[in-house]
Amino acid sequence: MTLPVQRLSPPGILCRTHAGSWVLSANATLVSWEPSDYARCSLYAGETVIGGATTMIGNSTTGAGSGVYAATVSVQGAFSATGHTTVSLRCAHDTTRSRAPYADPQATLWIHRSDSLGLTAKH
Repeated sequence: MTLPVQRLSPPGILCRTHAGSWVLSANATLVSWEPSDYARCSLYAGETVIGGATTMIGNSTTGAGSGVYAATVSVQGAFSATGHTTVSLRCAHDTTRSRAPYADPQATLWIHRSDSLGLTAKH
């Protein structure tokens, strides 16, 4: 099922990287005074999602029934690229509201170069 996605304001953070392997981490505080709603932030390498987080924000007595007026989400991701890549943090919410939720302007996106990326095997 596809849900209608409403972008949060400001629209997000973006940066351009060089070729190589990169580890990204981001934090954003999402705020809503309206009925509670799911809000999601995703990290993108180009148009590919490489990490994401979801929370519920808004008035807990209305809407989806739980949530807080402000919640901070943390998102991590990693990718390798052979050329320049635009990376971005984009946040959105599910339901149209009269006063749209927003991302606090102090959101951060950290980009760290890595020598290589690999998965650690669980024993």
